[in-house]
Amino acid sequence: MDKKQIKNLDNKIDSLSSRMDQRFKFVDQRFEQVDQRFEQVDQRFEQVDQRFEQVDQRFEQVDQRFEQIDQRFEQVDQRFEQVDQRFEQVGQRFKQVDQRFEQVDQRFEQVITMLLNHEDRLERIELNMATRDDIRQINQTLDTLVKSNNDIKEDHLFGLRWQKRMQKQLDFHEEDLKHLKIVLNLV
Repeated sequence: MDKKQIKNLDNKIDSLSSRMDQRFKFVDQRFEQVDQRFEQVDQRFEQVDQRFEQVDQRFEQVDQRFEQIDQRFEQVDQRFEQVDQRFEQVGQRFKQVDQRFEQVDQRFEQVITMLLNHEDRLERIELNMATRDDIRQINQTLDTLVKSNNDIKEDHLFGLRWQKRMQKQLDFHEEDLKHLKIVLNLV
């Protein structure tokens, strides 16, 4: 292999290493807290990066170790397949999370609708509800009415007693008049 091909391979390896780094950064940013297995994957990719750096340093010995490098590329390809499978699993997990969010959104909408209904009810209650001042005024008015009613009752009782006394006097005077008419022979 000549230096040009080696440099091409080196560029491809650097490009591949760069793409791998970008992909891992994306994975780290998106799923860092989702699963501890990603940390293992990240560590393994760091090992792969270290191996590629070793490959870059030992590239002068490519002829002697080309089969070993090919085997390592196969391992990396297998690792990429595993990572792709993991991406599919994560994609499925995101679909599940999205479905869960949709359910939560629906429930949230129900709660908001319920709150709006309760708000309308509360507004009607506020309109129809008597405040403490209203109740005080009603109580004062009722106290005044009860006092007036009691005064009227007392006046009525007094009037009835007076009427009974007057009736007794009238009856007495009528009896006296009857006796006087009889005595005077007016009847």
